[in-house]
Amino acid sequence: MEMKQPLSFEEQLNHLIDDKLLRIRNRKNAIKILRCENYYRLSGYWKFFLDENDKFDKNVCFEHIYDIYKFDRFLRSQIIEIITDVEIYFKTQLAYFLGIKYGPLSYMNIGNFRLGVEKDHTSILE
Repeated sequence: MEMKQPLSFEEQLNHLIDDKLLRIRNRKNAIKILRCENYYRLSGYWKFFLDENDKFDKNVCFEHIYDIYKFDRFLRSQIIEIITDVEIYFKTQLAYFLGIKYGPLSYMNIGNFRLGVEKDHTSILE
């Protein structure tokens, strides 16, 4: 299998402009974005704007794709924050229940947990 040769950030941007016909509003800023975010991370967002010839739609620019990427990153951070709150709440309730019902070391007693008979879970306590 032939591997693609690595490209400098300048070459990556030139590839997007020359080969894929992507419009760039601010070249210096686009280089900075590629340097910080990674070409392949961003490529997951621009694949939806490529036509059957692997060229960008003429109404799309690099900055537009980066805005979508930033929104996705923001949304992910908000969801993770909420999920973290739910996780902490669940763990708190579980620890409270086990501690009150079975004592402070209840998490160490395998008998306090329902386990499937097809697996040996004793290693979780080691």
